[in-house]
Amino acid sequence: MKPTTLVTLAALIILSSCKKDPVKGEPAPSMKGKWNLESTIIKSYENSALVTSITEPGDGAIFDFQNNGSVVMSHDGVIESHPYTITSDSKLNIEGYIYEIRHLTAASVTLFLRDEYSPGNYAEIEQSFKR
Repeated sequence: MKPTTLVTLAALIILSSCKKDPVKGEPAPSMKGKWNLESTIIKSYENSALVTSITEPGDGAIFDFQNNGSVVMSHDGVIESHPYTITSDSKLNIEGYIYEIRHLTAASVTLFLRDEYSPGNYAEIEQSFKR
């Protein structure tokens, strides 16, 4: 075998055995950590017709979803803690209130709750958060 053929073959083997390190993507967005409440929209319905719609500012409220399964909420000078769980289908359960997790990114999320009092009479609550 000619020396150039051997060098070419050796280079080919060495280069083909080198692998690039896999690119690590961004971690999946998570509810865990502190979130600042930006706004709350409350819509009230009677006989399935919208009766009122109120938008309230977050006023500095903070929700801290901790690793121990508690969410610590601080608002209006009050600090309270509640157990929470997240199910695989994007539902957040805070003491029996089942919120739908919408538009979750690393920097923002919207929580939606429909609280039905009786057929056709309910409230929809939409809370927007940012980190």
